[in-house]
Amino acid sequence: MTDEQTALDLQAAELARREIASPTLSATKEILAVHTPVLADGQPLIARADLTREKGAFYFYFRLEHEPYYLVLAVGPDDQKKLAVTSACIEAAVRVFLLVKSEKHTPDEITQRLGLTPTAAYAKGDRLHPELPPLPYTKWRLEPHKSLPEDLGRKLDLLLDQLEPAAARIAELAADCDVSVNVCYEGYKEWLGGWNAPKETLQRLATLGARFHLDLYASGPDLPRPDFPEKLGTGTNF
Repeated sequence: MTDEQTALDLQAAELARREIASPTLSATKEILAVHTPVLADGQPLIARADLTREKGAFYFYFRLEHEPYYLVLAVGPDDQKKLAVTSACIEAAVRVFLLVKSEKHTPDEITQRLGLTPTAAYAKGDRLHPELPPLPYTKWRLEPHKSLPEDLGRKLDLLLDQLEPAAARIAELAADCDVSVNVCYEGYKEWLGGWNAPKETLQRLATLGARFHLDLYASGPDLPRPDFPEKLGTGTNF
């Protein structure tokens, strides 16, 4: 990375933090009226800086106290082609993973059949917690981007990129096991957003022969005005 790019990154991050400290956008004002950003060394904590979504733009993910979702600020060229905070929104915390449940296969057998290494695996009879009963089935999970703040569509694509080489093996296993692609979506009740699935994504999912399972959770405080924003549900459509 060049010194010029590093300086640009630091400038963009500083602009985003200033927007947190002294909001100028109506959306930022409304969100921070009922949320408190997580601080690190007295500064708003940036969970992720995304430079891949839009050329020339920065997307900064800020954690909010006691909530799983993120405040996302976009920084890019304004009308005078100077860096500025251009938009703000809430983005859900999203988990996306492949899950296999089997009463007859061990975790090692599933790993061998799929040719994929799980991020977590439990054998039939294991206890996930001392107070819970033994598992009635093997539980095998692949979740390579668990801690990555990202929107649902892009995060699902990342998982499918890893699953695609094993698609035929996954479909074969799905014939005698419970195989599913799971999404856990934890959003702000006042700004849940949505997901527009391209046909290519649906085709990639269908190739796996697996179920698609969505868990939707909504939390968070009421906004000061029930009519803000005018088009709730726009999610990450900046």
